[in-house]
Amino acid sequence: MATAGLSVLRFDFWGSGDSDGGFEDISPNTEIADLHCIIAWARKQRYKEIGVLGLSMGAAVSICTVAENPHVKALVTWSACPKFAGWTKAIVNAKGVIERNPIYGGPKLSTDHPRVDVPEAYVSLKIPKLQIQGDKDMAGFREGFEQYFPLASAPKKHVIISGADHVFTTWRDRKKAIELSIKWFQKYL
Repeated sequence: MATAGLSVLRFDFWGSGDSDGGFEDISPNTEIADLHCIIAWARKQRYKEIGVLGLSMGAAVSICTVAENPHVKALVTWSACPKFAGWTKAIVNAKGVIERNPIYGGPKLSTDHPRVDVPEAYVSLKIPKLQIQGDKDMAGFREGFEQYFPLASAPKKHVIISGADHVFTTWRDRKKAIELSIKWFQKYL
């Protein structure tokens, strides 16, 4: 994205990746607070055209944050979790087998939810929004998103990458998601 001329800040939420804190202590609300801080920092640096991109839970967090933040001008989500309500330690996979939820960290993850959940937040957005998913996304993710996407206002776009999984593991799939994201931000920022 930087090579395409976009100024980019990439970060890990508190409790994730290389950041301090434990994954068992994160919640949608702790991540929403982090993203509000990042947006405030970008504004202090005098960035006026701010776009947000998030993946999976980070995409759902991005949707909820941007719905509360008038300073974001465009949104791109990759494989957004369709909602926070109902998160549990176990999920039913595509084959109908109950397994451990790979996104479940600790008890706060299933109880400390935003005031407005992902579907309602997404539908409330008036800014340009692009959702990218693979046709091999995690069970229920694409179907959940497709339920509320039609209710959202334009400009909006939902792109399905054939053969791609939840995190765009192959370079071909990730490159396509990056290219689509760059074009969206170049058009709307």
